[in-house]
Amino acid sequence: MKRLMIIVCSIMVMAGAYANSNICRKSNTVVILMSKSTNGSGSATVDAAAKTWSVPFSYATLSVGSRTLNVISGNAACNGLTGTANTVDSSVRTTSADVGVNCWCEMMLPAHSYWTYVQQFNSDAACDAGCATACANAISTSQSFRTGIFGGIW
Repeated sequence: MKRLMIIVCSIMVMAGAYANSNICRKSNTVVILMSKSTNGSGSATVDAAAKTWSVPFSYATLSVGSRTLNVISGNAACNGLTGTANTVDSSVRTTSADVGVNCWCEMMLPAHSYWTYVQQFNSDAACDAGCATACANAISTSQSFRTGIFGGIW
């Protein structure tokens, strides 16, 4: 499945020049486009309490039939597990209820990724308050982070 997603994403990147043109779409088809080199295009939406984030992009990230979305969104979590910045860890299992100084992000739309490490905060409370914002900032501004999280799609 991962290989298929990589192939589909590669084809879509190569066809990026045609992304805004009218193309024939078959019924029951999903098109996902993610550009690791394109920064977010607007203000992020962050819910620190729910540990969710969403960032708009200048291109359609998900197209299902006639419905398109131009956002990348996901969840944030703090825990005691250390990681390497911008690196996916497929063994991490965490939730927004966990507590710790280490901030992790997972992408939920347009595709689901494994957890990707962002940074360490000075305290549990600081991570709790700032992790979702850190995830939104990373997906919006960091090509290294986007490369990591896009590579962690499952």
